[in-house]
Amino acid sequence: MKVTAPFLNWIENRALNILANSPRVGTIQVRMRNSPLCYIVRDQNDPCREGLTEDELMPDAYNLERIFHQPSYGEDE
Repeated sequence: MKVTAPFLNWIENRALNILANSPRVGTIQVRMRNSPLCYIVRDQNDPCREGLTEDELMPDAYNLERIFHQPSYGEDE
């Protein structure tokens, strides 16, 4: 997946692409300072987001609890 934000330079866009293609990253939000323009990149295969609409998103505390208890990348449960 190629992601570019017009207000980022080529190094920042490259870093954004590396993060967006990582299996460890579920959501990236990029916003230019003092601007309402926002780019959001989400992993469509994230099991936490399955079946959820924007109105049913989990609270931040629940997401932090889920992240804390999940195994590290590459570990078996």
